[in-house]
Amino acid sequence: MDKTFNISIQSDSDGFIALHCKLCSRKFKMTVPDIEDETRNGTFCPACGMNQNMSEYYPESVAEAAMTVAAEMAENEIMNIFKKTFSGSKHIKVKTPQPKSISQPKVYTEEGSYSSYGLACCQREIKIEAASSGNVVYCPFCGLS
Repeated sequence: MDKTFNISIQSDSDGFIALHCKLCSRKFKMTVPDIEDETRNGTFCPACGMNQNMSEYYPESVAEAAMTVAAEMAENEIMNIFKKTFSGSKHIKVKTPQPKSISQPKVYTEEGSYSSYGLACCQREIKIEAASSGNVVYCPFCGLS
């Protein structure tokens, strides 16, 4: 049984969402429309240049929020199965609590200290954490430095 749910990620005041490369541990930001653009084949880390699926760049807080929602959904599903399984039984009575309402977590993007970079190759803008910005910046869209 497949269940889907959405997790809302709040952008910063400029409309950017924080991302994190697990390969080089650097943080960067992209705009919501750029993140949602599914036409490109992967996304290049602006710091190390490695190409990965966009989902690999979501920060740990997104995974934690997803695990919370999944656990709540699983608990409700287990309670429903018990109710259905033993509802007609004369010998076994199952009392289950009311199903929990599924939380709608919001993940907030840190403001932090980020430097903006205009990417002439693709006419886009990104931000890289100031502490991790170096001399070379790779375009997340085409991979050029």
